[in-house]
Amino acid sequence: MNSKKILSKSWRSRKVYSTAFSIALKYLWLFFRGRIFGKKYVQKRLTKLHIQSALRLKKSFLELRGLFIKIGQLVSILSSFLPEEFRKPLEEFQDHAPARPYEEIKKNIESELGKPISELFESFEKTPLASASIGQVHRATLKSGEEVVVKIQHDHIPKIAEVDLQLFENIMRWVARYYHMKGIEHVALQVRQMIEEELDYSKEAMYMKVISENLNVLPKVIIPKIQS
Repeated sequence: MNSKKILSKSWRSRKVYSTAFSIALKYLWLFFRGRIFGKKYVQKRLTKLHIQSALRLKKSFLELRGLFIKIGQLVSILSSFLPEEFRKPLEEFQDHAPARPYEEIKKNIESELGKPISELFESFEKTPLASASIGQVHRATLKSGEEVVVKIQHDHIPKIAEVDLQLFENIMRWVARYYHMKGIEHVALQVRQMIEEELDYSKEAMYMKVISENLNVLPKVIIPKIQS
């Protein structure tokens, strides 16, 4: 997909709102028909609608990429108020975080560290060890010969983080207002806090150092050393 489209605030807004309203209208239509045909009519069709809606949401989140994949993961963990049929597809997001191109990663590293990657590393593996919604990791060897793992954020994440969080919070407020779901706005706050912390790699490095110092008496517990 075109990267300019993914970074577009207007496209992301249209995608999020159209998906949310489409799902909401299907539930409203089912509950409206339930007033005519009774509760058994709704119950018989509700599980199928949960599955269809979750798959629609999953498809849209994968197109949006980045932060919405992470939001999907966090909501599936935090949202005990969601039916299991709805949560299940969201739990699969960890398996759908495609790696970003090496050239993009190379550009980000050189921009952050101010030197060509050839001057920073003796070798740098172009294929990542793993890729997640916010970033990915690559094996590399320093000029000193020390083997390291480099963690770098995806290029678009810092640019769209606030936009996506605002869109998510707007949807949660709308759901809380019209569906009277208690606690859903608190979930939005938790998601924001967790994502903002995860985006802060400096804070993550600090936590790793503290944990390493606290657990250094346990020889079987190994915390990666942070290179500064």
